[in-house]
Amino acid sequence: MDGQDEQGPLSELKRELKRGQETAGLGRDQLAARTGLSPTTLHNAINHPGRVPSAETLRRLAAQLGLDLNELLDLRHRAVEQRGGITAEGVDVTASADRADAPWVGRPILECDPYDLEVKPAPSAGGGRPAAGLVLGSSGRSPSLPGYVRRDHDHELAQVVRAAAGGASGLLFLVGSSSTGKTRACWEAVRSLGPSGWRLWHPFDPSRAEAAVAGLSNVEPCTVVWLNDAQDYFDHSRHGETIAAALHTLLTDPGRGPVLVLGTLWPKDADRYCAPARPEEHDEHARVRELLAGRLVTVSETFDESALGSARAIAEAGDEVLAGALSRAANGRVTQDLGGVPELLRRYRNATPGAKALLHAAMDARRFGVQRHLPVAFLTEAADDYLTEHEYDTLPPDWPHSALDELTRPAHGYLSPLQPARSRPARHLPGLHDSGGEGAVVRLADYLEQHGRAVRAASCPPGSFWQAASTRLTRLEDLDSLASAAHLRARYQWAYHLYQQAADAGLAEARSRAAGLRRQLGDQAGAETLYRQAADEGEPSAWDILIAWREESGDHDGAHSMAMRRAEAGDPHSLTLLADMRKAAGKLDEADRLYRHAADTGNPDAVYALAQRLEAAGNLSEAEALYRRAGDGGHVRAWYALAMLLDAAGRTDQAEALARRTAKAGRPFVLGDLAVRRAAAGDLASAVQLAREAAQAGHKHALFELAHMQHPFEDSTSIKLMEEAAKAGSSFAQMALVALLETAGRKEAAEAYAWQAGKELEHALSTLARLRGASSPEGEALLRRGADANDPGCLHQLALLAEKAGHPEDAEFLARRSADAGGQYALIALAEIRAAAGDAHGAERLYRQAADTGWVWSGFERWPHGLDPDGTPSHPWPLT
Repeated sequence: MDGQDEQGPLSELKRELKRGQETAGLGRDQLAARTGLSPTTLHNAINHPGRVPSAETLRRLAAQLGLDLNELLDLRHRAVEQRGGITAEGVDVTASADRADAPWVGRPILECDPYDLEVKPAPSAGGGRPAAGLVLGSSGRSPSLPGYVRRDHDHELAQVVRAAAGGASGLLFLVGSSSTGKTRACWEAVRSLGPSGWRLWHPFDPSRAEAAVAGLSNVEPCTVVWLNDAQDYFDHSRHGETIAAALHTLLTDPGRGPVLVLGTLWPKDADRYCAPARPEEHDEHARVRELLAGRLVTVSETFDESALGSARAIAEAGDEVLAGALSRAANGRVTQDLGGVPELLRRYRNATPGAKALLHAAMDARRFGVQRHLPVAFLTEAADDYLTEHEYDTLPPDWPHSALDELTRPAHGYLSPLQPARSRPARHLPGLHDSGGEGAVVRLADYLEQHGRAVRAASCPPGSFWQAASTRLTRLEDLDSLASAAHLRARYQWAYHLYQQAADAGLAEARSRAAGLRRQLGDQAGAETLYRQAADEGEPSAWDILIAWREESGDHDGAHSMAMRRAEAGDPHSLTLLADMRKAAGKLDEADRLYRHAADTGNPDAVYALAQRLEAAGNLSEAEALYRRAGDGGHVRAWYALAMLLDAAGRTDQAEALARRTAKAGRPFVLGDLAVRRAAAGDLASAVQLAREAAQAGHKHALFELAHMQHPFEDSTSIKLMEEAAKAGSSFAQMALVALLETAGRKEAAEAYAWQAGKELEHALSTLARLRGASSPEGEALLRRGADANDPGCLHQLALLAEKAGHPEDAEFLARRSADAGGQYALIALAEIRAAAGDAHGAERLYRQAADTGWVWSGFERWPHGLDPDGTPSHPWPLT
């Protein structure tokens, strides 16, 4: 008899609970308030025909409804026996603790406002601002939102939503530039879950990452986790990987489903997270990449003909907002028009000096990692030095008020360049400082944030920005991020001050970074003092540096003693570090003893290192066991090493199976490396198959690596592989085909591949121009076309041509444009040309401009005390 049989114990239990609720006269919300149970838990316990409530849920309900708890528990016991032990919360009562007393998160989807979820408003038909606080009307759509046009990404969204409605947990992230319709698409997808009682949780208070870390363990079944702009969660220095791991646990725990995780990302962030790390690299986003593998869907920047046709049909049916966007939008950029992009850019370009200064301060803060909600007091104080002397002298006395009024007035619908946001009180962990709140806060429009990252990439903020950050910003991560930005730009004095400010407020890793800067400035004793403070505050990297210093200075006993103390305190990583150093010094026996000691504590780094030593010594069976142990402990490189060991031993099937598992976990390069090994052994068919699998798993260059090793290069098989790699998105393959096709006289095809590769490789178009003769009319024409498309490599080459032709001002302008587009080396190259020609003054100016971009080329030797905010070399300053 199943749980839905009207005569079964579960149905009898449900009837008893319903009777008690009716007798008590309590609605769902009232009952939730009295019991502390979430609405979802109550629905599952009383109304869901197939869920058995937990014992804790029944205890709370019995107390509030006046029911006999023993009778309820008896019915529950019989229902559990029939259903194999699964409770309403999906938990196996024989193996898991009850979670009923945990606070639930989220609110019913039917009560959600899309604006609260960061769906960008469109203008009303009359161009005015929609009324605030709109809720869903009877049509299920907010009156201010235009009709929705479904595109390719909506089909994949619909599939994962349908699966969630059917009981299967899922995750999907939409990837696209600002104002391409990502958030609106997610909202349209989840609306169908509202009538079924699903909830939606948008973690954002007190900050997105902190809210997610605090609340993910309390997500209950039938909840959508809404991670709009997911980079704000995954980029958090302390919580990013923790959030990814918690999401993985949530999705894979059958007792907590179904749940649905939806999010959005900008392309540059998705690329950062998903770029496969090689075995020798520090893997900053290992858990994030594993989480996102196979779960990213690209949102096009434009409407194709099919979408335009659908949009026209909706407009002709009476949607005036969509009709207006179609009449204005160029090249299918409908969502950008609806998101107010043209008007936002116009407002930015035509802003008054005071308003533009505020915007530039906001843009710089955001591109350097400051939180979204920017204190108005910070922006107004930071803005001063963005103004010229004339602009500052002619400002009215109340200019901050008028500038803020200008920027917060609706620009499109109720979108404005700076959007007022609700101020929240500061919240800190026990023991950390309390800032007492931030006052009024605003948020920079997403598109202007994206625009600012491009147009201000080669600019370093002025002194007022750093001063305001020091006096007005209190969030530890903001101070630390700004300190790192200052450090990269040779603003050492401000970097040191901000590091120390963050450290004094409780961020131990910031003190360690301050120590590193102090060491760079030549104060070894002061650096060691700071490292000791950071170590005492719990920063593990500080211990590693102190141990390394002792070992390098010859105090081997002191280094060993300190590493052993760290191991006894529960951190065996220092033993592994010391073992690595002794191994590098040729003290192999000592290294092995340290590795074994650390491995005995379960440290996966030590287990991995010991496995490497055993493999090198030929002890393959013990090495294999240790590689597996390290991999089980979370050391991803161990799986790579094991796959290579198995393949070398002729156990190819096992090696391939392991490589496929690591590919699913976000490490597809293992399949690519296996492919290269097979090709070198002469098994080209197997190699091609593995390379194709690697490409499908995200290793875009796998087929290129295979094609590149074929000889001769002009072999038809190699060319076909190269073309296949290019179609898979390998910019290296596209680059190789540029030269190949150009040499073969297929100029149009060569140019097509150069344009494709240019999206990822800044020198693709400029390389083709050089093949044609960069100074020839044909080559220069190609460079100028690339420059018009903001290709940094073409701008770089044009800068060099202008310098050679005796036009230094044009050369500097083009080099700076290249830097703005992401090609910082153009400034360095031009500086070196001038230095070689004896123009020390011109070279110095260019080196400083390069420093402004965050590319300090031999900056320490050139400016031993760093640069002042205005870019002039700093005089010696006190290290306190």
